[in-house]
Amino acid sequence: MSWMYDLYQTYQNCISIVGKESGKIPLNPVGHVTVKQAHIEVRLDGNGNFKGAEVITNPNKARTIIPATEKSAGRTCGPEAHPLCDKLQYSARDYKESCGEKPPHFDKYIEQLADWATSEYAHSKVKAVYQYQKNANLISDLIRHKILIPDKYGKMLEKWEGDKKDKPLIFRATKQQAESFVRWRVEIEGDPCPELHLDKAVWENWQQYLQSKEPVKGFCCVSGKETSLATQHPRKIRSDGDGAKLISSNDTANFTFRGRFTQAEQACSIGFDVTQKAHSALRWLIGLQGKNYDNLSVVAWAISGNNIPNPTQNTYELFPQTEQEAQASTPYTAQEVSSSLIKLIGGYKAKLAPTENIAMLMLDSATTGRISIKFYQRLTSADFLEKLYAWHNPDIGCSWHQYFSKTQKFLGAPSAANIASIVYLGSNKGDNNMRSNAISCILPSIIQGTPLPRDIIQSCIRQTIRLGGIKSKQKDTKDIKTPNNWFLFEKALGIACALYRYQNKNRRYQVSLERDRTSRDYLYGRLLAVAEALEQSTLDNNSENRSTNAERLFQKFAERPFYTWSILEPLLNPYKMRLRNKNPNYLIFYQKKLDEIACKFLPEDFTSDKKLSGEFLLGYHCQRADIYREKVLKEEAPEEDSLEDHTETHKD
Repeated sequence: MSWMYDLYQTYQNCISIVGKESGKIPLNPVGHVTVKQAHIEVRLDGNGNFKGAEVITNPNKARTIIPATEKSAGRTCGPEAHPLCDKLQYSARDYKESCGEKPPHFDKYIEQLADWATSEYAHSKVKAVYQYQKNANLISDLIRHKILIPDKYGKMLEKWEGDKKDKPLIFRATKQQAESFVRWRVEIEGDPCPELHLDKAVWENWQQYLQSKEPVKGFCCVSGKETSLATQHPRKIRSDGDGAKLISSNDTANFTFRGRFTQAEQACSIGFDVTQKAHSALRWLIGLQGKNYDNLSVVAWAISGNNIPNPTQNTYELFPQTEQEAQASTPYTAQEVSSSLIKLIGGYKAKLAPTENIAMLMLDSATTGRISIKFYQRLTSADFLEKLYAWHNPDIGCSWHQYFSKTQKFLGAPSAANIASIVYLGSNKGDNNMRSNAISCILPSIIQGTPLPRDIIQSCIRQTIRLGGIKSKQKDTKDIKTPNNWFLFEKALGIACALYRYQNKNRRYQVSLERDRTSRDYLYGRLLAVAEALEQSTLDNNSENRSTNAERLFQKFAERPFYTWSILEPLLNPYKMRLRNKNPNYLIFYQKKLDEIACKFLPEDFTSDKKLSGEFLLGYHCQRADIYREKVLKEEAPEEDSLEDHTETHKD
């Protein structure tokens, strides 16, 4: 249970921020849970007299920390009341008379509140709430003060059917009045914190009350100490609506504990304080810096509580460009990325000790009631930062020119989610599950520095080639409802090139065009890029918005390059004629490119019809970018200079 001990230590190191809204979900005090949205706040004086109430309309102030027992914290639909704040079904004596849709559980609520309020550990504010609740009718008071809206029979109105402009505040906070959650505010002169859910003294009183009860004593397998043991473990780990548990032992009938034990404690006993703190820390970390992918949740953190770079982010997310840089025609250079990366890692190294522990945890659930730990890894901060640097490094990492959108162009590494989104493009439940599985395979490879799964790389390359074959269809159909396959292809192309380059580090591929590389697949990629650019330049001159022959034959070219080139090359002749008549300099430019590449082939390589590997995409992408760069140089050059002169200047 090293993962639980690490979470427990994290809580202890961050104990100063308990109860503070440092993220989406606060770090809860022991014996407390968080309710996402309270709807009504009731105001009392120090003697328990009703002073008013208000509907909580600000969502930033609706999240509420409430005391809870082990049973109420783990309740799903059973009648287990929270001891102080709860829904009207539990906290209103007159719920049955005013609503009656569900069975009331006020007796359980008031019994628990009375036991706490009459104990030696009760806070004066808790006593005030009890003084009000033991005799009052909460719903009647709220209707009288126009917080709840009655129907013509005096009961709570089920739903609002009037004009939206006149909708009462309670119906803006919740669709059903009967489901309203109530919290308390006790106003005592001189008291700086009237809200019970924010008062640390009330938290501590409840914790003392819990300890005063006769708990089950035993050996905690996590801390290694004799302490009070937990009989149930918290839920709501990944989100407010998450009912799944990491640890559960409810198999007490029939085939008890699958025939292995007679009591749950025989399998594993965990201290109440340990499990409360560990689960609270995990929930807080997921809300603060975790990522959820369907049923998969991923979180990485420093056990000391220090900030660390997020391994689930791509290079752009780690240090995003400014809006002006994103709109520029060229993304970051390799030198700029290296410099930014060195500064980023150096900054974290200055804050983190080399031997400080970093942990990464993945949670997944096959059912709504159980969560499993799919992956857990603990490593030193020096090792963690080194692996992250190796992934994003533009020289040796999984880096390439990425084009995710018009405003997100960068040189760097994709995230695990970016890769999975290309490998599995669908939007149904099965595709979501497959993407989660892919992410759970890629992330361990990143932080451990191990090779990426070969099947994921090959699937990404196949999807990119397939998209290259269909991206032209949208351009031809001009159907605005057709998915934008062109942008998707550009995203997939950058990711596929990055993965293939990372997989074949020994070949030392550059992120720019390598004119001296003579491998067959690389040259065929260059050849297709020149053919596409030649035809596209003619179409641009004539303002024709349709796909080129090279785009249409993209997928077939990757499968049978020599045969497809024998079809594609004659199709270029009409476009060469157009260039000869209108812009002969461009014709000379493209023809020299075609001749230069063709001369680098070995005869047996050129005539081979063997399927192309992912290296073909590298050659295609680099050659296409190089042609664009040279054309930009021509446009920026003086008019008397020819494109041919610039071409000669930039040869290696």
